[in-house]
Amino acid sequence: SNFEDGLEYTVNLYRLEQLDEQLKKFDEENIAVSILPSLHYYYYPDKYQMAADDPAAKVGWHSLRNEYAKEMIELFIKECCAIINKHPCVTNINYTNEPTFDTASQADYYQPLFAEFLEERYEGNLERLNNSYGTNYASFAEIPLHTNGTAPGAHFRDWREFNDSVTRQWDEWVTGIYRQYTDLPLH
Repeated sequence: SNFEDGLEYTVNLYRLEQLDEQLKKFDEENIAVSILPSLHYYYYPDKYQMAADDPAAKVGWHSLRNEYAKEMIELFIKECCAIINKHPCVTNINYTNEPTFDTASQADYYQPLFAEFLEERYEGNLERLNNSYGTNYASFAEIPLHTNGTAPGAHFRDWREFNDSVTRQWDEWVTGIYRQYTDLPLH
């Protein structure tokens, strides 16, 4: 481990040294590599500027609001790219494998954001939403996130588009970080 710049987290340099050694061998053997860097981290929300009852503290890596997680992820990407960029054998980076995320699994955090999404989508017209859903909601805030196939068609469609937008925002942010440190193709 290496704690630099007063940070309370680190990138395991031993693993990066192992990666560097393996990539050297692939360079020597002229073997093309598509690499999937895998970030594993653990954090304690009460210690890092988040109250334990803050819904964002429970969301972990998928929350663009979790500044601590974002700092760790950027450090991880920076350190990985410093190694990867030295090796011509690496042809591309697969920065996400089978990307999926279910905002309903973190409803405390995502419910208010879903309400905002719906209010914007239906231009504040709750009657239009109720007609579309076949429901009688009194406010956008009471509309649940889709769970276990329980939502009707229009509700599921809206939730799916919301859920995909969360994944897309995350993807755009991660891609932007990689672009700061490498020109390799990303997928």
